[in-house]
Amino acid sequence: LRNSFEMAVAAKMVESHPPFGTSIPGTPTRNFSQELNVTNYSAYFTVDASDVPIYEGRMIDHFDHRAKSYVSGHGNSAKWDAHEFGDPAKAIVPQWRIASRDIPAKLGDRCEHYRIGFGDVANPRNERSFVAALVPPGAICGHKVPTIRFGEDDDWYFAPWLAIANSFAMDWLTRSRLSSPTLSFTVMDNLPFPRWHRDHGLVTRLAPLVLRLTCTSTEMTDYWNAMSKYGWCEAAPDGAVPAEALLDPSERATTRAEIDAIVAKHVYDLTRDELAYVLDQFPVLEKRDRKAHGTYVTKDRILDWYDRV
Repeated sequence: LRNSFEMAVAAKMVESHPPFGTSIPGTPTRNFSQELNVTNYSAYFTVDASDVPIYEGRMIDHFDHRAKSYVSGHGNSAKWDAHEFGDPAKAIVPQWRIASRDIPAKLGDRCEHYRIGFGDVANPRNERSFVAALVPPGAICGHKVPTIRFGEDDDWYFAPWLAIANSFAMDWLTRSRLSSPTLSFTVMDNLPFPRWHRDHGLVTRLAPLVLRLTCTSTEMTDYWNAMSKYGWCEAAPDGAVPAEALLDPSERATTRAEIDAIVAKHVYDLTRDELAYVLDQFPVLEKRDRKAHGTYVTKDRILDWYDRV
């Protein structure tokens, strides 16, 4: 934190909600895991399509569990492609897989459940630092994609949690707390996350938006349908992509801006000027926006939503 203004904004956020690592009876409690150390288990890696896909950091992005698909090469020469939503080529295509029998026994049935995966690499010089997505059952995450689960009946909390984790406000606060370009469990545990109950007004407001951003493929339909019992969406046919899923890039950007505005204004009580300042602390994104659109369109879109939410 570089000045008194930043200190005041950070203090407001920190004081607004308990640290993520604090256990509060009756509310979701986190369970971290580094599921697979890829260095230690590399001898077990396969390319057999019937084996379990291994998630690497580049495979996730904000609300996207299929951000990039492996093409060829290994190490620094590995080639990965990004595909637009709706493109049939957009899929979970890993560089490596592992046989079910070789998955560490300590994980139990963890890989058979939905859980959050977040990027371990959090360099403040990158366009964004905090990246999180829902990871589907039937995959395992390498140690650069640590995962989070909550209690057996608390999978609903994934949706509001992702809204907050992927917001610019939380990204900015996280950057201020990094002593190295790694989002460690210690840093995560000290970030202020609300511990809402499922019927909280902000949960019912944010969850449907996150579901539409997240459940964009058949791997996520079971989660979508599980959340439909709370009235956040309409159940989809088994094996079908929900009709309400957001596949258009423009619609996704608009919905993400709405989420950012809600989180800044109603979760952390940031003023419009405070949010504008926070958004100005992402120079790589601003430069990209200005090159493509002639203006910092991400900031403009979020501030427009701030005035409406």
